[in-house]
Amino acid sequence: MTSMFKKNPLFFSFLFPATLDGIVTLLGQDRSYWEISYRLANEASPAYYILAKHPALFVIGGVIWFIILYLLFLKLKSPLNLMLAVALVAGHAWGSSTWLWKFMRESNIYIIGNQNSITLAWTLIIFYFLLIGIIAGFFISKYIEGTEL
Repeated sequence: MTSMFKKNPLFFSFLFPATLDGIVTLLGQDRSYWEISYRLANEASPAYYILAKHPALFVIGGVIWFIILYLLFLKLKSPLNLMLAVALVAGHAWGSSTWLWKFMRESNIYIIGNQNSITLAWTLIIFYFLLIGIIAGFFISKYIEGTEL
């Protein structure tokens, strides 16, 4: 595993928010998705079409997507690889955070109109983005240390 980190650090810069994005996408599905029809999937991205077929296909598709991205990052040269990594960090950070807001509303951490709960929810999301930034920054710095730009 260590050799994978060293060989392809940019891939790992977005892995945390991308993995969490997939997990919370599944966990965030309404009861109707699980009990009535997968076509009732709640997803705005093109992944909707896979999720609407079956959740197992969504998981398999996610694994295949990660394998493709891992290989793509081995082939892409700078600055394209760095631009793609930053775009994936930003996109999956935003995507996963939209689900986190949903979970906070459902668990009454975030109550519209209640300033204390709004501030708490905002703080939790900021800490989430800080964690993503720290992880992404670590792997991006490892890439830069090992590569002459």
